Amino acid sequence: MINRRQFLKLLLGTGACAVLPFDLQTASENTVSEVWERLVREPVVFDVSGGTVYAPWGEFPQTYGDVHDLSADFTERSELIAAYDSYFDLQSHFYNAFEDASSEDGSLAMQLYEKLDMDEGVVAWLQSAPLDELNSVIDTWLAADLPCCYEMPLQTGPMGEAYGFFLRQDASLLTSIGIVVVEGEHPGSSYFAAELRMPVVEANIAAEALDIPIRFREVA
Repeated sequence: MINRRQFLKLLLGTGACAVLPFDLQTASENTVSEVWERLVREPVVFDVSGGTVYAPWGEFPQTYGDVHDLSADFTERSELIAAYDSYFDLQSHFYNAFEDASSEDGSLAMQLYEKLDMDEGVVAWLQSAPLDELNSVIDTWLAADLPCCYEMPLQTGPMGEAYGFFLRQDASLLTSIGIVVVEGEHPGSSYFAAELRMPVVEANIAAEALDIPIRFREVA
């Protein structure tokens, strides 16, 4: 038995569906059923190329803000420092921001830069600079473009979105529509994907028979 509410939540999380005007967590069973039936009539379509499944709407993140669920409106210094401690990329950005700020005559950063080494200076700056100034640093970091060498999260982009969606599905459902989740072809492999192990036509017949609102199409 498919948990429709959970299935829709996962589908919505991939970006395949428009944002629903209600919270799936609290929506009534009738509402969930109505949405389900609507999607059954107009199923979400995944692409299949060489057996690998892709979510054609999937996009790669462009900025740090696309990757990290973080806002630059901290009102508690302890929370801001905790965020700094949690994100390595943010730490590098703060080092650069502190160095830039230290070139301003009479600034707090300059005073700290002259008395302390870089590591100690950044920590002291975090502990004493105005929060709005520090929030501005985070805001700039969130808006910054990701470098070309940035290692993208596994569950982003067309292949990653499909992998993440099917990874969370019940094993019996995956078996019924011929999906196998591959987590590395060999030790150290970077290939993480959902693969369709039956012909597209057969998989679509199985999905239709189970009243599942997804379909597959073969692409070059």
